Amino acid sequence: MSLEINSDNDYVVRDTAANLGSVTAGSYLGWYFKNDSSVNDLVMTLTKSSGSSYFRTRSATTMQARAVSNSNVSAEFAANNGEWHQLAITVTSAGVFTFFHAPAAGPLAEVYSFSSGNGNTIAQISAGQNGGYYTSARGCYRYCRYFAGRVLTLGELEAEFAMTPDVVNPSADPANLFLSWALGTGTDTTDLTGNGNAPTISGAVTSAEEPTIGGGGASVFIPTQYRRTNSLLRM
Repeated sequence: MSLEINSDNDYVVRDTAANLGSVTAGSYLGWYFKNDSSVNDLVMTLTKSSGSSYFRTRSATTMQARAVSNSNVSAEFAANNGEWHQLAITVTSAGVFTFFHAPAAGPLAEVYSFSSGNGNTIAQISAGQNGGYYTSARGCYRYCRYFAGRVLTLGELEAEFAMTPDVVNPSADPANLFLSWALGTGTDTTDLTGNGNAPTISGAVTSAEEPTIGGGGASVFIPTQYRRTNSLLRM
């Protein structure tokens, strides 16, 4: 099961620098089941003060990685509806944003990198939009993790996506792990680290969709009216 965003203003968010470790570098990753064909619906965002980076939808078969600064820049890549996707954003203290993507079965690859020159603190991480200009991307989210002050390498990100977080092992390597959200239902604010760094969730529902960790290909989309919402199969 997983958390599903199915309307324009649904979101999952944690914001303010103090609530994200008061750091200028970090890594944010999670699983996203794509069910959105719209142009520019927000999927996942990592925001620094006076600048942000995000994944957003472009069509039923594409997504975009975008970093915002004095000159807005972006890159599109293939990402099909009806499939789980591995998404990650890292940022250095100097403001170098790097985006990674893989379909459910991998392999993970860098899809875009941009040096914004933004050395400010990380101010927000989110799924969907929270008060921004764009609307939220439809789809499901599971196992989002944020590392404060640590820029994960491609290999380290692959290790994160290859494992299923739980309360015993909230990540593959917990160094600088600030939060690990299960997002097992539309109201699940569990932080598997035990640190109590819970998200704020607005408008989400519960989906029967669940990523196959470690590979396994595409999932089949189940319409909301046919989904089970009264039990938690796995955290």
